[in-house]
Amino acid sequence: LIPATAEAPPAAKQDMKPPTYLVAFKDNSIQSAMACWRESGMLHYVTVQGIHKSAPLATLDQEYTVELNRGRGLEFRLKGQ
Repeated sequence: LIPATAEAPPAAKQDMKPPTYLVAFKDNSIQSAMACWRESGMLHYVTVQGIHKSAPLATLDQEYTVELNRGRGLEFRLKGQ
């Protein structure tokens, strides 16, 4: 067994990319994001193109967003205020 803290072999590290999250909105649009957080009632996210965007938290379909990411093996949790 390999301990959970074991590092990936050097060749595997080169292929590792930060996770890409899917962010679903109530208007049925979906955005790909490298990072997401909440601040002052707004959802902030950075697209895979590196563009910072924001939207009112009320427009986020959080249930569907969590479901989409869980299906991809990712846990979606918003940090911030």
